Amino acid sequence: MIENRCDSSLPIDFDSAAYLELNPDVASAGMDPVAHYLNHGRLEKRSYKMNGSLKFIYGDTLDFPTHYQAPKKIVCIYFIPRSGSNYLADLLRQTNLLGFPLEYFPPGNNGSITPYMLNRLKTIHGVISKRTSPNGVFSFKWNSSFHSNCVTQDLSLKIKNKITHKIFIDREDRSAQARSYAIAKNNNNWVTVKNQERKIFHVDNLSTNDLRNAENFLSKIRTETLPLLGDNFLNIRTEKLLSDPKSTLSRIFEFCEISIGDIEIPDKSLWTLPTKMVGDSI
Repeated sequence: MIENRCDSSLPIDFDSAAYLELNPDVASAGMDPVAHYLNHGRLEKRSYKMNGSLKFIYGDTLDFPTHYQAPKKIVCIYFIPRSGSNYLADLLRQTNLLGFPLEYFPPGNNGSITPYMLNRLKTIHGVISKRTSPNGVFSFKWNSSFHSNCVTQDLSLKIKNKITHKIFIDREDRSAQARSYAIAKNNNNWVTVKNQERKIFHVDNLSTNDLRNAENFLSKIRTETLPLLGDNFLNIRTEKLLSDPKSTLSRIFEFCEISIGDIEIPDKSLWTLPTKMVGDSI
């Protein structure tokens, strides 16, 4: 439900139901979502709507059957933004062998993911139980920008020190990666499910400052993330993933010591592929 109250301070796309879902403390206190947002939420930069694609991939539609035991393996995908990590995540999800590596623990995407999933599944352990594949593998995405929040501190104690395998994904074409990041940031659209409508901020509208800021941000994340990998990790490149996804997935399964048996390795994702010019979907 989109709220239509005529208050100049209320965003035109304010969604009362989504605000309560994304901010369970407001819901549990029985507070009016509009009043809370106007008096507190906007100053606290709280999320007031859920992107349809994000709600789909973090909703129960793509959950695995509940896994009650602790994961046998924990795989971390260290990624640089706009490197195809969501595309890779969906390919891995389809195999039912390596979890569904997404941004479960960091604030991510304007702070909407963590409160949404924790509100739905109650605890971090609940999130893990629903996103661990049937063979006992849990995976998640991470980079250096996720280190400054309370959820990360909890993660450090419960999950991060139990990682069994590390994978790093980045893009060879740094210029296209920066353009893709700038477009996604201006659109506030980080992942798009096929056939869903989306507003596109065209590359012609990007300023030199937009591109410079994107390049600097990605360079900073890369510099700070690489030391987290240690010596034993698998290096994946976006270009190879897109040109030969089956070979890339085979390398990942071999590195993670996961037997694929006779399953058919997927080569198509639910997510839209990047355009040749800007790669705006990965």
